[in-house]
Amino acid sequence: MRTLIGTLLAVPVLISPAGALAQSCKEAVFAELERLGITRDDITEARLLPVIQPNVGGGRLIGWEAWIERKSCDGQTVINLRTSCKVRDTYGRGGCKNDD
Repeated sequence: MRTLIGTLLAVPVLISPAGALAQSCKEAVFAELERLGITRDDITEARLLPVIQPNVGGGRLIGWEAWIERKSCDGQTVINLRTSCKVRDTYGRGGCKNDD
């Protein structure tokens, strides 16, 4: 699972200055997926995106969201993380709502 998720999670943040911070959050995402019982075979796509709070003069990084597309449900599992990479909450969207 680490190879698949690691590759997919790294892509969206490589163009971001916060990319190095996102790399450190991957382990928290792996642990949460394991806790939820989501296996590598069930994942079709995974993205780790920065959550930016807009303000005057730019924005401030306030956390991360991991969006996990799955085969077993028509929707996504979303993992919200703090900037420290601690999981804030996890929820499902669409047909994945009952999995959280």
